[in-house]
Amino acid sequence: MESRNEKLLPPVYCVQCVIMAIHDFTGFNWLMSIVLTALLASGLMWPVKMRIQRQVWELKSLGVSIQKVRSVIQTCDPKDLPENKKLEAELTVKLISCV
Repeated sequence: MESRNEKLLPPVYCVQCVIMAIHDFTGFNWLMSIVLTALLASGLMWPVKMRIQRQVWELKSLGVSIQKVRSVIQTCDPKDLPENKKLEAELTVKLISCV
């Protein structure tokens, strides 16, 4: 005879175990245990969220820099073209390395 927990998918079973452990450890009612689990999960994910936001900001600023260089290339003197192409290539390499 299968127990009720064996029918659950592994991620669901893991979440249930965490909530049960917090409930047993704290002695709170089930509602508070679920709320506390949600707060702990969001607190643990906060550093990851901040790192992702920082990388998004860096990618946006590099994209703006590349757009500026492209606009300069299109409107500049032909003598400055090799230097601007070099700068565009450097910024593109930085952009690719961030991804």
